[in-house]
Amino acid sequence: MSGVSAAKPRRVLHFLSWMKQSGGTENFVMNLYRNIDRSRVQFDFALYKGARCDYAEEIRALGGRVLAYPAPRMSALPACLRSIGLLLDSEGPFAAVHSHSFLFSGFVLRMAAAKGVPIRIAHSHLAGDEHIPGPLRWGFRWYMRRLLRSHATHMFACSRPAAQALFGRACWSDPRVRIIPNAIDLSRFAVGAQARNRIRNALALSPETPLFAYVGRLVRRKRLPFLLGLFAAVVRQLPAAHLVVVGDGPLFDTMERRSRRMGLAQCVHFLGLRRDVPELMKGADVLLLPSLLEGLPVVVVEAQAAGLPCVVADSVAQEADLGLGLVQFAPADGGTVAWAQAAVAAL
Repeated sequence: MSGVSAAKPRRVLHFLSWMKQSGGTENFVMNLYRNIDRSRVQFDFALYKGARCDYAEEIRALGGRVLAYPAPRMSALPACLRSIGLLLDSEGPFAAVHSHSFLFSGFVLRMAAAKGVPIRIAHSHLAGDEHIPGPLRWGFRWYMRRLLRSHATHMFACSRPAAQALFGRACWSDPRVRIIPNAIDLSRFAVGAQARNRIRNALALSPETPLFAYVGRLVRRKRLPFLLGLFAAVVRQLPAAHLVVVGDGPLFDTMERRSRRMGLAQCVHFLGLRRDVPELMKGADVLLLPSLLEGLPVVVVEAQAAGLPCVVADSVAQEADLGLGLVQFAPADGGTVAWAQAAVAAL
């Protein structure tokens, strides 16, 4: 058996929306991919048609494939599901399908079961449903959970809140449910103290400048307007403070314009996607993460690996605190002044 698997590795197809460098889920999956024995197991990636894939070149170099399926739309759902079925037929066989698509994983795993895929994994990375609630959304959530219970062979989550958000509060009696911590590659964070000066020199900041950081996608659920509001409150206490915003997303231009309207253009730096996140974390003083619905944010694990204090919303899973004395939880429903006080105290 070992000789067969070595000659022809078993393939696992991961379903995601896209593969953006700023995404925590994407980074988690790539961390796994880089470190598995690829002579025995290979990863392929099914993404929305036309979706951005920052890791495409690396995936292909490691022996994986980037495949495409239509983005799910209620008006074209049958066509989307047929496309997934054709993809499984034409690109398989797959030893496993591993879906990171939250509720839509119900449809993905039902199709995988129909195509005879033996291992079907639903993986939750969110602590809540980010879509607007309502009767239709409630019905969709109920039906997807029903499909997951019927077709998943494994139910993974990055934290207890993330498990309950996708599989229901009573999920713990189901032996298929398992918590898989969001692991990172610690070697990336073995950067010297000189990184602090290098980053600050690049930003034309002195070593003494209070420097706050946000790292992540620029999307609605990250509460970016609140981030700018709390930083404005920080500046009222510490006029010399600066903020770096690392990452991209649909709100990038909107947030840049908003920072200018708030008079923060000189002290808020939108850096976009960066490959030197460990160095940036070494150069910063405090990480700010006011976002909601986080399952277990990889960025908070990375910040602790870099020795960077964090102020995060108390809606974030408590498992994100690794017990190093670096994480402070602030009330998700608290005001910007309270958050600013917490941020300044974290210095």
